[in-house]
This record gives sequence, structure tokens and C-alpha cells, in this order.
Amino acid sequence: MKAQFQKIIINEESSFIAKELNLPRFDIEFHFHPEFELKYVSQSKGIRFIGDSVENFQEGDLVLLGPNIPHYWNNDALSCGSDNLSKAYLVMFSESFLGKEFFQLPEMSPIQDLLNQAKGGICFSNTGKFDIAGKLKRLISYEGPLKIILLLDILT
Repeated sequence: MKAQFQKIIINEESSFIAKELNLPRFDIEFHFHPEFELKYVSQSKGIRFIGDSVENFQEGDLVLLGPNIPHYWNNDALSCGSDNLSKAYLVMFSESFLGKEFFQLPEMSPIQDLLNQAKGGICFSNTGKFDIAGKLKRLISYEGPLKIILLLDILT
């Protein structure tokens, strides 16, 4: 399967994308893009393809992908939940969305380390204790500096 380049358009009124996906199923083709992608699956199950890794996913699946990693979540209508929807929170951002030097600051080294690790892709486990879903839900509704502060909190 050959991955297709996907051009991500970030609204001029925001420095990154944060949205909730409510779809009949995850059906975007195997693709890649230069942005980081954080995806939390709140409803659905199926098979996740990331690079050459193929694994099952289910509710609570949290993945951070670095730039240009081919990926695809695959499910069918039967695995999408009682209302036949696949739901997820999605955040997409470039490494320089806060400026080229921001993550080089000494205080940002834990996040820089995370972003460096994500260049190979990271699947997190035991995410419930950090209330990631709640934070991502709030992130979608926040505006202004609070939106950036909450994203930094999530990445921390």
C-alpha cells in the first residue's frame, strides 16, 4: 500500500488544528503529512496502520505521530459503536507552530524530547489517569492563549 501525501490547511485564525471527528467510519486513505498528529479514539475499534506497524485499536487509543509517518485507521460499520459512529479527537501542528526556537528553550526540553520520540510514532497506554479525553474536548472549545496553554499541558 503506497501512502498518499495529504496537504493540511490550517486556518489563518489558528496556529494548529484541534477538532472532534464524528464519522460513520475512519476511512481516510493511507497517508502522510509534515505535521505532528495527536489522535485519541473515543469510540471505535479496528486496525491501525502506522509506518510498517499494524496493530488493533479501540476506545482510549492515544497516538502521537511525527512528521511524514504514513498512517491509517481502518474499521468497519460493525465495529464503530452503538450509533455506528467512529469518534476521535485530533490535533495537528507543525514543530514550529509557536516559532522556530520555542521548543529549544530549556523549559521546553520535556516536550522537545516527546516530539523527538514521536518522529517514530508513540502509542500511549494508561492514558485515563491524565484525563486526556477531557483536555482534548476542552481544547476544541478554547480560544486565544488558553488554547495554546492547554495544548502545552497535554503535551507535557
